[in-house]
Amino acid sequence: MIYLSSHEEFIQTSLTNLISQINSHLITLDKGLSFVHIEAQKNNDRLHLLYNEKKKTIKTPIKINDLFDIIYQLIFEKAVNINKFEFYPFKQVILYKDTEIKLNFISNEILRNLYLYRHNGIDKNILYSLIWPQDKEILINKLDTHLTNTKNFIQDNFDIEIKYASKKGILKLLD
Repeated sequence: MIYLSSHEEFIQTSLTNLISQINSHLITLDKGLSFVHIEAQKNNDRLHLLYNEKKKTIKTPIKINDLFDIIYQLIFEKAVNINKFEFYPFKQVILYKDTEIKLNFISNEILRNLYLYRHNGIDKNILYSLIWPQDKEILINKLDTHLTNTKNFIQDNFDIEIKYASKKGILKLLD
């Protein structure tokens, strides 16, 4: 998830709404639930996007594809540590001891949300709805199966046990 800010409220609101319409899984309004914080600055006919020490500039008006390309260039290499491996949420990749494996969409979403909600945990029903928003009925067994599959996939490829606990429907990543 990306948290996008700007000193100009119109720029922040417009870009956040635009990105949300295209990919609601990419943007968040809660800075605490983000992997990256991008600062947007408008200067004359240019939009500047800043993340860490990187800065990308795009001429306005903006084509939506160009905006997404620039955002992905900024954030693509973002990694976080989970247990002993590096997790690249925007690449859908796990790296451990120079071995890289690609995750499927569901496993990536599980790890993304377990990491983002690592402090307080995430309600299983909410996690289910984030992964399968079109489902009319929530089937927790389906989620539990994918949690187990993700855990086994990491165990089989890296011999690392990813630990999580579920208590009263709240799923939490353990150290």
